Amino acid sequence: MNLFGKFVLGLGLAALLCPAVQAQGGRGFGGGGGGMLLSNKSVQQELKLESDQVEKATKWNEEQRAKFTAAREKLADLSQEERQTKMREVFTAANEETQKALKDMLKPEQLKRFNQISLQQRGVQAYSDPKVVEGLKINDEQKTKLAEIAKEVGDKRREIMQDNQGNFAVITEKMAPISKDAHEKAAALLTADQKATWKEMVGTYFELKREPRPQ
Repeated sequence: MNLFGKFVLGLGLAALLCPAVQAQGGRGFGGGGGGMLLSNKSVQQELKLESDQVEKATKWNEEQRAKFTAAREKLADLSQEERQTKMREVFTAANEETQKALKDMLKPEQLKRFNQISLQQRGVQAYSDPKVVEGLKINDEQKTKLAEIAKEVGDKRREIMQDNQGNFAVITEKMAPISKDAHEKAAALLTADQKATWKEMVGTYFELKREPRPQ
């Protein structure tokens, strides 16, 4: 199976296990998600983290989780539209903090691989990342069509999660073909040069090993 085929099968599933991603409808790993991804043991092994790095990553993830929980609780009484707007602001700030923290914790080669894995786990939402847009030279028509695909996936994800609250095995099973179909549609929009660049961006396919969600 080629990189795109393997990549498609694994996408979007990790996002289902991340409270931060669930709260924003599956935008991908950013603030809290970045921390959760780095705290995953299979990721730590892939990056060859040293013991002190693992300790720093664990402590940082706990701090980020606490910050996110506090921020989410403050927004509980807002309308859905207001909450989404505020959450976008929270995640914009968290993403900036995440990138700074990752640079402090990881060596350059580790950070490069982490970013590749992060892109692999973000689903079609990765195509909306400014760096991806710039790197692939995505045009306006492609942006519109990719956004439509991402919205469709987000809507289906929210519906599935609402219908199967807490049952992540069922959620994962039902999301797998949706994510696969979305990436096939997205890949079909890219030129040959864009596909080649994308392969460089995501690197070798990494199979994330799921871990139980912290309570």
